[in-house]
Amino acid sequence: MGTVGLIPWHLALLVGISILLTLFVTRHPAMLGVLVAPLAAFVLVRHLPSSPLQWSAVSVLAVVFSASVLTVLRRRLLVPTDRTIGRVRFWRFLLRPAAMAFPVLLFAAGRTFTLILLGAVTLVFVAMDVTRLSAGKVNVFLFQRTGRTFKQGEKTRVSSMTGFLIASLFVTLIFDRSIAVYAMAFLVFGDFFAKYFGLQFGRTPLFQKTLEGSLAHLLACLMAAGVVAEFVAMPVWVIACGALVATVFEVLPIAIDDNLTVGITSAAVMHVARLLGA
Repeated sequence: MGTVGLIPWHLALLVGISILLTLFVTRHPAMLGVLVAPLAAFVLVRHLPSSPLQWSAVSVLAVVFSASVLTVLRRRLLVPTDRTIGRVRFWRFLLRPAAMAFPVLLFAAGRTFTLILLGAVTLVFVAMDVTRLSAGKVNVFLFQRTGRTFKQGEKTRVSSMTGFLIASLFVTLIFDRSIAVYAMAFLVFGDFFAKYFGLQFGRTPLFQKTLEGSLAHLLACLMAAGVVAEFVAMPVWVIACGALVATVFEVLPIAIDDNLTVGITSAAVMHVARLLGA
């Protein structure tokens, strides 16, 4: 790939796009230090030769990150609002990035082991949903006793946790591991950013969500893909297609849970795009 100095052009472009999207979504320069500074530091560590210049630049970014976190905390920019608290189960929200353990296992332990583990976890969640949805008393009991586990909208439908696991299992089973890793990264971080930043900073309605939430989803997909691409090769334009499709299906007001549609459609599009570009 081409470079801008010592930095690959696609990573330089990614940092630029991340700056623009972060400013548009949050309208707070301090958020640049929180979101973009770590990405820039990662790029510098990966592509600048080890030298006093490299470590000086990374140190400056670390200071910027620390100062930005303090500013964000002082101004309460990421303190949950009443609207956020009512619609987000925070233990589920914060646990979501841990699901990236599955893509890591896919490369470290192989497809068979990952499918067995992922299948077992998925089966537990499917059984739990089937049980509570088919037995009204069980469902009522769970919502009364463990109200923080499920969202109100999940009283009459499969939980988003189950949808996420089914989609992850499907893409791991059907597609090669490179595509599966990117699709799961979109699932994990796209939803993570879209939900919280959309509720926290959303201003412009878009279908049943917000434009800012959708752009945050795209930002997360691109940033996650930029990091993954350093370890798992994939043409940049194929990744971009997957990220865009993932964002579109996250915001479209269709009846199917976006945890299912985002992972499966983005994986399918990347698979076809790579075949067309071969």
